[in-house]
This record gives sequence, structure tokens and C-alpha cells, in this order.
Amino acid sequence: MSHPVRRIIATFGSELAEPTDAELLARFAADRDAGAFELLVWRHAGLVLRTCRGVLGDHHAAEDAAQAVFLALARQAPAIGSAGSAAGWLFRVARRVANRSTRRHVLPTVPVADLDALPAPPPILAPDFTLDRVLHEELDRLSEPHRTLVLLCFFEGLTHAEAARRLGWPVGTVASRVARAKDKLAALLTRRGVSLSAIVPTALAVSSSFTAATTRAAVAFATKKHPLVSAPVLELAKREIRMTLVKKAFRFGTGATVLCVCLAFGLRSSAEPPVPSPPPRPVPGAKEPDKKPPQAVVSKTFAVAPITTELQRRLYRGAGPNSAAVVIVDGSALFKDPKTLNTDALNLKELRTALAPLRPEKGRSVAHIDVHYGLGDDTSRNGADWIGSALNGALVSAGFTPGDPADLSTTHNKTFSFEDYIAPLKDNKGADETENSIGDERVRAYPVRTPLSRVRTQSAAFLDVYPRLDCKTDDWVPENVDKSVRAAIEKLKLAKDQRITFSLNIHPERDLQTQGRVRRACTRWAENAGLELWQISY
Repeated sequence: MSHPVRRIIATFGSELAEPTDAELLARFAADRDAGAFELLVWRHAGLVLRTCRGVLGDHHAAEDAAQAVFLALARQAPAIGSAGSAAGWLFRVARRVANRSTRRHVLPTVPVADLDALPAPPPILAPDFTLDRVLHEELDRLSEPHRTLVLLCFFEGLTHAEAARRLGWPVGTVASRVARAKDKLAALLTRRGVSLSAIVPTALAVSSSFTAATTRAAVAFATKKHPLVSAPVLELAKREIRMTLVKKAFRFGTGATVLCVCLAFGLRSSAEPPVPSPPPRPVPGAKEPDKKPPQAVVSKTFAVAPITTELQRRLYRGAGPNSAAVVIVDGSALFKDPKTLNTDALNLKELRTALAPLRPEKGRSVAHIDVHYGLGDDTSRNGADWIGSALNGALVSAGFTPGDPADLSTTHNKTFSFEDYIAPLKDNKGADETENSIGDERVRAYPVRTPLSRVRTQSAAFLDVYPRLDCKTDDWVPENVDKSVRAAIEKLKLAKDQRITFSLNIHPERDLQTQGRVRRACTRWAENAGLELWQISY
């Protein structure tokens, strides 16, 4: 510990009675005490780094995102609340910030035959730890008290007694809740084909130089001085704060004003504002409502579809357990020419009407935006920003929280037809299917049965390879992964010549050799099973 940290602990008595996060935040908010904030960084930087690296897969990118998280904490310290630990808040913000930092690195989803025609895309940074993505998604499903205890006792390594002091709870309460949280997390992971024993949820080691530099930058940022951080780090922190301001403004009923401000300043995504109350629940004894999911709505320039299966949540970036719908938009149709928007083409009233049958749950139901452009469309960035902001506003007014990232877009080849792309949504065939996965801890294979999954994959099956693979040599596929892929495909029992889509977790370094090796491996897996390789994403 540095001298300021020891001073802060001494101020509160002893290390056995060390201050809670809430006390440190209050001290920092009142006096801008660098020692108080440094102790917060020292406690939680490993957790934040692990969370960011689980999304980004790169140590340096994770450090940038982690610094942005602590800058946001410094600016928002007075409003974080009186909870005993900041771990839960930091975990949620770290995931949001890391996801935003990858937003400009989305790989276009195109048929494999068109890959050579595309310029080499920027890399999608993948998780550094094989199962971190699954672990973080399932942690999000836990209640806040259970999630906080998992973060403190498993990620940060606190004993029950230490966690009890940190939270101000009895030790017995902590012990019983940790046991329940562990059981719930194990059950959630088992449904994903992952054993809790296969995951080592420890925080990353943090250097003293990172702690000191982050503290100095955070103190400067909180006092409105220019922090010594890179421009991307500063922008990530400012964007998180803007999201919080939007959330507060909507909470106090000024949503329309904030939306105008967002449009004026180019704010391209929405926070998670409260939404109108859902329709009243039926009275006891009333007839049970229809359990079938609402039917998709298809318009000239957009389609709205419910998200109902685990596969659909895997197919949309940023989707999670609260994801309830996706709005698919023909971006090219909304421009008269590459520089001029055709605002009449996007009927927001019609969009809100299409969203109404989905009956969002207040403060929880998330809707995602998926905008499609043709290859070579040199559309105006300001115009695309306007589309994203207008769609976000429509989602909020319909009772949804916009997904994050909210401005997801996909670029296709020149022959792309939006009408053909969304055609499966029109017949609604298989809308109530479950699409359960099969496989093991390395590979999960999904039969594609629902209309939305058919739209997203244009295939009969989707195969997800979890281990992070280094594609530097021709024999880059480990034997156990190869065996798991072949076994999963066999269990799908697909008819000959059906299409299959692969998703892999490849080392961030990309080049034409990597593309070729990945495509050859996927082609071999598909052809050995008599299938057609359709799409590859990584």
C-alpha cells in the first residue's frame, strides 16, 4: 500500500476496521482525498481489469477501459449511493465501457464467398479467458446482493468475515448468501454447458504504477482538470457520464429535452432510463394469457421481432437475459442519397405500434437495434447518428431500454436485399421453438429453427467455439476442439447440403493468412459432414 492508503486506514482506526467503499467515496466527494480514491482503486482494479479483459481480450485495451471506469467513478462519486461495496457498480460499468470500446470493431456478417471481396476488417477483440464471456453473462442474472458477494468473495478473494465488514452485514448472513449465490451461479452455468469448477474467478494482478496513475488521472478529472490519459480513455469516461445524465433526466421526466440535446451533440446511444409501466397483470382467476411469443411485424423499412431463445441472444452483440426484442432497419432506404436523409421513410409512430404487443417490463426489457447497409454505401455519419438517436427515442417511448451497443450496423455485399433478408419473419414458422444447444464446454451447437435466428444466420445451424485460439500456424486447431466440433455437428443430425454458420474466438491479430486458415478449417468441418459453409464470424 502507498503512504496515502495507509494514512486513510489509520484515520479509520485499524486495518481490521478499514473503511467501507461508501465511506471512501464520501470522503473523496467531500475533500477530493487522493488517498481515499487510491484505496478504492487498489481494492477493485483487479476486478475491473478482469471484467474489461473478458470483453476486449487485450491487456492494453483493458487497461484503457479500466481507467475510463475509474474516471467515471471519480466524477460520479457523490451519486453512487450508500451501499457497502462499489464492486457491483464497477462490474456493470466495466462491462458497458468495454463493450462501447469495441463498437467500431464489429465484423460484417457476410456469406463466406464474399470475404475476399471485403477489405480486411478491424479486429474484434475477443475474451482473453475462454469462459469469461459466459461467466459475466450469468453473473448478470444474479440479484444484486448475490452478485456483489460473488465479486467480493470469489473475484477479489475476501473471506466471509472481510466481506461482512466491507458490507456491514453479520458474518452468518454473508456465509449463507454466498452459499446460495454459488449454487445459483452453478445452476446457471450448467444450463450453458459449463461447470463452475472449470472457471477460476480471480481478479487480475494490478501494478502499483497503474494504481497511482489511475488515481492521479481520476482526481484531476473529478476537479475538472485535464487528466493525463489518452483521448480514447477520456472519451470513454465522458460517454459513460453522459449516459448517466440521460438516465437521470429521463427519470425526472425530461426525456424529450435530452433527446434533442443528444441529437445536437451527436450522442449515439442511450442509457437505461426508466420506462412507462407495463399493462396491469390479470386478476386472480382470470384466463391465462397466450404463452406463445408475439408475431414479428414487418414493414417496408423495418421489422420488429421478439427475442425468445438463448441462440438469439448469442447472435446479437450485447444481448443478455433481459433482451426482449430487436428492431431490424434497412439503413440504405433511409437516405435519398449518401449525404441526405429521407426522414419520411422511417415511420416512428408505426415502429412504436409494432413494439407495443411485446409488453416490455418496466426498467428491465431491452430492445436492440440492427441497421443494415449495402457494401459501398458512403452514408453520412451524422445521418447514421440521427437514425440511431431517433430509434433509441422510439424504443424508450415504447417502454424499452435500448441495448448497448445501440448503434450496431451490418454491411453486406452489393446484392443485398432487405426484403429477402427479413423474409423468414413473414411466415412466422417455428416462432415457438426453443433452439436448445448441444455440445460440451468447448463447443455449443444450436439448431436454427425460429424466424429471427433464420434471419440472422441464413443457415440451418450455428456452431459456437468457445476456446480462444491462436491461428498462427496451419495446424492451429487443438485436437480436443476439433473433436468437439465434429461431435457437435454430428449430434445436430442435419440433412445433406444444409448451411452452417461458425463463430470462433480467434486471437486479435488478423491478416489474410488468418482468414484463409479459419476458412479452410470451417470448410473442412462443414464438408466432412456434407454441409455448406455459409458464414464465419470471429
